[in-house]
Amino acid sequence: MRPLPDGLRGSDLGHSACLLTLYLMGARYSEEPAITEENPDCGIARPISVSQILPGVTLDGDPVMRCETARQLAFWLNGTVLPATRFLDGAPRLAAIAPGSTYQCRGVIGTQSSANVSEHALGMLSTSPPSPSTTAKATRSRRVRTTAIWPRPFWPRSGGACLYFTTVLGPGTNAAHDNHLHLDIKARKGGFRICQ
Repeated sequence: MRPLPDGLRGSDLGHSACLLTLYLMGARYSEEPAITEENPDCGIARPISVSQILPGVTLDGDPVMRCETARQLAFWLNGTVLPATRFLDGAPRLAAIAPGSTYQCRGVIGTQSSANVSEHALGMLSTSPPSPSTTAKATRSRRVRTTAIWPRPFWPRSGGACLYFTTVLGPGTNAAHDNHLHLDIKARKGGFRICQ
């Protein structure tokens, strides 16, 4: 059986097209050596390290992820998050994102013993908000996050981020996601998405 990361490798043309899309959108990234692990279900065949996802929007720590994940992040920020900020008091500018984690070889529940590998083991993305505070900055951050995930009150919770990612988990999903967003592009049968 072929290791899972090799199955996500994709074609040379598809990978080149993904990199070109990021370049044209103004991302700054570098291609990294393949990530391999003792666990054959973990790793990234063609990882990239992203320092800027869009012009003026940096990713703290230059996280490593799959190109496809970075591309969807760029599309979401450009198509939903940045336009949503225009409707907030003072129209704040999004300057950076603090990824909580991207690549980690671990099981779904956060342990090596899980039978199912987590999308973290394939280079997904989670983002963390600033520490809890009553400051205007923290309030704007919460409003941006809410608007970007569910931009219109009449949309079900599948709006915003779920237009770009196949899994969106955040506050209200469960205790494990109470303080951050989990965003990934896991392929599921029939195009099924989890948006909570």
